[in-house]
Amino acid sequence: MTATDGDDGGDAVQTADSVVEVESLAFADDFEFDLDTPGEASGEALDLLLADLAGDLAGAPVERPCEWLDALALALEHGVDAVLRRVAHADPRIGRIAAHVLAYARLDEAALAALLPRLLACFDRVEDETVRAALLLVISRAAGTSATADDPAARVLREWLTAADRPGLRLTAALALERRGAYDEAVADALVSGVVKGGGAVLEPLAWAEWGSVEWLVSYAFEERAGWFGRRYAPSPERRRTRVAHILRLISEAPTQLAVEIAGGMLYDRPRSQPLAAALGRLLSHPEPALRSAALFGLARHYPPPEAVRDDLARAQSDPVIGWKASVTLGRMDDARALPALLKALPERRKEVYIALRRMSAHAEVLMPAIRARLAAPADELETYELTQVLHEWEHPEEVPEHGWWLTY
Repeated sequence: MTATDGDDGGDAVQTADSVVEVESLAFADDFEFDLDTPGEASGEALDLLLADLAGDLAGAPVERPCEWLDALALALEHGVDAVLRRVAHADPRIGRIAAHVLAYARLDEAALAALLPRLLACFDRVEDETVRAALLLVISRAAGTSATADDPAARVLREWLTAADRPGLRLTAALALERRGAYDEAVADALVSGVVKGGGAVLEPLAWAEWGSVEWLVSYAFEERAGWFGRRYAPSPERRRTRVAHILRLISEAPTQLAVEIAGGMLYDRPRSQPLAAALGRLLSHPEPALRSAALFGLARHYPPPEAVRDDLARAQSDPVIGWKASVTLGRMDDARALPALLKALPERRKEVYIALRRMSAHAEVLMPAIRARLAAPADELETYELTQVLHEWEHPEEVPEHGWWLTY
């Protein structure tokens, strides 16, 4: 079976003679990091798609531009109709990247409305779950900003919110609706359930997830950042509280690394996220080492670390997996309970030691003998510099940045 076999559900909306531009602004907003070029997997898929659009999968490869925007534009030169036919390709790699291309075609509301029946027909026909997830994201473009059940596209997405046996599509529908401005109990429940039941595995092969992971995609939904076709909605205070309540439920009832990563990202909103900090602190004693590490990372990447977790960090210092990291994080809170571990590690010249010491000026009397001993016989110039910098910042705390201080764990 080839991409052009059979009927794809309706009359052509665009043809190869009708070139469609790329939503350049949406593209730029969707990726806030330095992600200008396709990744390895999406690049290979784009090569296959471009070759198929050129009519020769087995022939010489089509030269693909390095920039994402140019590569998407090259595919769309063949028209939306040609790209849409490839969504149902026998090779799911081509189907997935074809849906990705459609997500960035510059189409007005009328064109999207006309395209919707064909998108739905294609969605019903394809079997690959990841291709179907990508199509749900494309379908969401046709949903109105309120994303209510009266909207044909939103109605389809809401139907998949209740698909308990398809956690990947349930999670995708929730993400798509959330980016259209909908965040009610049904959307929140689907996000939580989709994460808990492993729905992220369906999203992992998508080009959107290749750079930042499924955790990145879901955390964007919870953290209210821009993206997902360049649209941003300012949540109400009530909606913000609802987000915190649902992610708190998620990490309390069924913690996963994905859920913990989301909670850690939400700590930036300090006034509303203190309950999350306390819940992450409790996870520092969880029986699974991976969850303990993820919880500590979420807490440690913020300065200052949340006050609610001081005692949890102190208890975690004896943990064979996260003990050292807990000591460093506790030191950054200027807590005396971190002193034994930091003094012991001082001769090892770990960068984390110096980071923590810069915040411990209140304990200078205890630390000074050890620091002077190291300065009297330094191992190298780097050690001298780091310790001198510690002493300087003790004397000039106003020069110590309020943000940053990320640790490499």
